[in-house]
Amino acid sequence: MKFGTVDAYSAANFPYGKLMKTLKKEKFNRKEGKKIVNYVCSFDTETTNIVLDGKKQSFVYLWGFSFNNDFYVIGRTMEEFMEFIDNLIEFLSMFNLNIAIYCHNLSFDYMFIFNFIEEKYRDCKTFTTDKNDVVTYDIPYIQFRCSRKLTNLKLDQACKKYDVEIGKLNQDKFDLDLDYSKIRTTVTELDFREQDYFVHDLQAVVCLVKKLLDLYDDNIKSIPLTATGYVRRVCRRGCLDDDRFVYAYRTLDLTPEVYDMCKDNNKGGNAHGNRYKYNQLQFGMLSGDMISAYVFEMLNSYVPMSKFIEHKSFTKEQFHEYLEKYCCLFEIYFDHIKLHDRDNWDCISKSWVLNHGHKDYKPEYITEDNGRIIEAKNIKLVLNERDFAEISRHYDFKYRIGLFYTAFRGRLPYQLRNIIFEYYKKKEDYIKFKHTKFDYLYQNAKSELLSIFGMMLTDIIHPTWKIDKKKKKWIKEENTNADKYYYLHNYFKTQKRVHFTYTPWGNWIVSGCRNELEQLSLCFKTPIYHDTDCVKGKGLDKSKLVAYNARKQQICANNGYMYRGRCPGMVVIDHEYDQFIHFGAKRYMYKESGEDDIKITIAGCYKGCADQIKDLRDINLNREKVTFTDATMTAQHNIEDIHYIEVKGVKILTASNVYLETCSYTIDHFKNHYAKAKILKPGRAY
Repeated sequence: MKFGTVDAYSAANFPYGKLMKTLKKEKFNRKEGKKIVNYVCSFDTETTNIVLDGKKQSFVYLWGFSFNNDFYVIGRTMEEFMEFIDNLIEFLSMFNLNIAIYCHNLSFDYMFIFNFIEEKYRDCKTFTTDKNDVVTYDIPYIQFRCSRKLTNLKLDQACKKYDVEIGKLNQDKFDLDLDYSKIRTTVTELDFREQDYFVHDLQAVVCLVKKLLDLYDDNIKSIPLTATGYVRRVCRRGCLDDDRFVYAYRTLDLTPEVYDMCKDNNKGGNAHGNRYKYNQLQFGMLSGDMISAYVFEMLNSYVPMSKFIEHKSFTKEQFHEYLEKYCCLFEIYFDHIKLHDRDNWDCISKSWVLNHGHKDYKPEYITEDNGRIIEAKNIKLVLNERDFAEISRHYDFKYRIGLFYTAFRGRLPYQLRNIIFEYYKKKEDYIKFKHTKFDYLYQNAKSELLSIFGMMLTDIIHPTWKIDKKKKKWIKEENTNADKYYYLHNYFKTQKRVHFTYTPWGNWIVSGCRNELEQLSLCFKTPIYHDTDCVKGKGLDKSKLVAYNARKQQICANNGYMYRGRCPGMVVIDHEYDQFIHFGAKRYMYKESGEDDIKITIAGCYKGCADQIKDLRDINLNREKVTFTDATMTAQHNIEDIHYIEVKGVKILTASNVYLETCSYTIDHFKNHYAKAKILKPGRAY
């Protein structure tokens, strides 16, 4: 049958003989005893939202497969889908072949198909990184993979970035409306544009994966499952091929207790706004951005380079001596802590507090500024010496120390630092491609560099998530201390040369970057907003900025990390704002110098949702809150058994599903926000 611009087959008449002839021309790779075909396939669905009996749900009205863009299978119902899956598995089993099928956002498509597949096939495995976040789905002879994980981009963005031969069609330019709220059933007639748009998605995924295979000289067996995997592979080879690295690495270790403390100490980037300037329109601001901030820390700063040793008895003087000489990881109990008067660097996040909801040990109260602690009593945190130093500069407190561990300081192994610097030089070399037809080369080099830092923060004990069909929700399977001990011991002592990262490295790199961000803020007379590697403010002291960059250049020069007169960590003034206003962390609006459009940065919202705002002064002066229509997309995951529904007189087989809905977003200026605070208000009890 003709479907869009291609000849497609139904589940009943697919030409398996022709497919076999094509597969014979492809190379086979063996992986874990399986014969994997080096053949790129894709799968996609189209769904419709409905509300039945007051419940929001959705169902599939169109599904399709592309086999290397040679053959296409199109179906409308889930009965047809299972007919095809059964026939395909039977065909593959006859020749003991395995194939990989890519979905761009497998987490979405998985919800619509797993019930039907697992009703018949019990030997299925789902690899997830979190609930509703599926990386692979293994069924007999088929592995569904998420192509979005390979790029961390939407399909249209990925196709544009990698200059893919067949890209995703633009709905607006194609004069097409595929709104999920428009009800289409399994018998709704689809016009040529709708058919061709769907086929293009299948083709685009195949072309994208092929492009990545060519770019990295990969095959279906060797291609990583995630974007980080490309760099992880290079780092693994560069480190583990050196016996000296392997010997040093095996001296490291983590006990379950230290591992849990490292997880509690993982702070993340520092994103916050000056509470005294909250909801106040600013004029004539500058933004200072640290170039490759984490790279500077990875190349130059110290990290723990030995096994952590517990100290059970020590004086306060000894404690401070340890902080000066060692990497320290410790529990700290603040009996009372209060931010300095008029200090805008409230760096303790409420999420760091470990005794929320604790039965026997609760905070007496916490006064907060948009999630940051202003004053608190009786709170418990896990800190390292860099965190403690930052807090000491801005808070007055009384404290007690609980568990206390130290490790020797050292820089990252030179084998790993050499790889990081090579990726940095590659990114610098590819700057010339920025904003050209080869921009994807620069963007890719930039992503690779960021991936190295991402590896440092990857949890080495992956939690297991699975769907409990009886409880109808995702369940996280927690690891016991015995499980952790067994896994951690094998992680560091295995004779296989597999692992090369150490969880505490990421903690210290993040803390170092947070300290550098604080130092950058001192270059501004009035810092207004900061986020991980940039500070936006007024009254830039150019002499301080020159000194800041000179210090970093000297450090990099001493360590051999200058490249073409530049080094990682240097600050450039990359934006000038005529107008700027912030409403807390990850929420701000601005108009850049020389531009008329107002832009918005709100976590989870579309960049274009600010089009309705014409003047920031209107928000600042005349409103207590502002609402953006069609600002964000929410997803409601419904875990259901297989059942029939009736829509427009059509009986449709469905099961678990995802209801996608475009929603508005409201900024309530002063809701739960401690703005313009001069005198502390009474704390909120927990």
